[in-house]
Amino acid sequence: RVVSGLSTGLVAPKGLIVAGSRVIVADQGSSSIRVFSTAATGNQAPEFTVTNLGAGASVWDAEYDSSGDRLYVAST
Repeated sequence: RVVSGLSTGLVAPKGLIVAGSRVIVADQGSSSIRVFSTAATGNQAPEFTVTNLGAGASVWDAEYDSSGDRLYVAST
């Protein structure tokens, strides 16, 4: 599947992980985490976005721990 277009909010996606029925994208260009359904296609908005990642954070990867329901984000 391809997700692209203005509604995605993606600027410069860097890291990606599939966690169950969700695709978690670390978007370095917008310093955010955007979460899409694995069924998403085309110009689809994310299910939700995490933006409060710290001042000046440049995110580049993410990892999800399903056993602890925790999202880890790598940034510089």
